[in-house]
Amino acid sequence: MRRKPQSDGGSLIPTEASSKKITYSDIFYDALPYYLSIGMHPSEYWEGNIYMAEAYRKAHRLQLIEQNQDNYLKGLYTFHAVGIALSNVHLDGKKHKTNNYLANPFDLYSTEEEKRAKAEKKAQEETQRIIAYLDSLKGSWDRREQKNGNQNRQP
Repeated sequence: MRRKPQSDGGSLIPTEASSKKITYSDIFYDALPYYLSIGMHPSEYWEGNIYMAEAYRKAHRLQLIEQNQDNYLKGLYTFHAVGIALSNVHLDGKKHKTNNYLANPFDLYSTEEEKRAKAEKKAQEETQRIIAYLDSLKGSWDRREQKNGNQNRQP
């Protein structure tokens, strides 16, 4: 087995100050730890299809993007939780309305059409709720008027 070259982690392009020629073996040995760290088996690296190395790099990049998005969401949820907790602390001693944590997770994967349909459905539900409330007010008003009307007729 060949001796593994020592690399400073910098560029593999030789500079004028370096008199040592860099061979392809040096380049492959220098890249080996990276590919091992992203899950490529040594036999795949040395003996497998050369396009698998590119696939591993792309897969690793996608994993990093996903991990970054996951960390962002964790931070966002934590931000909301801390904000709600702080908004529920009242130092003036008066009673205040308390705020609750998010009822639903953030909707990340809906299309614009799905979001629009969801908003329309929510608006319809809100309209129905308002209509029901106004009907109950009308009913209570009618009962009061009927009761007041009956009292006025019996003198």
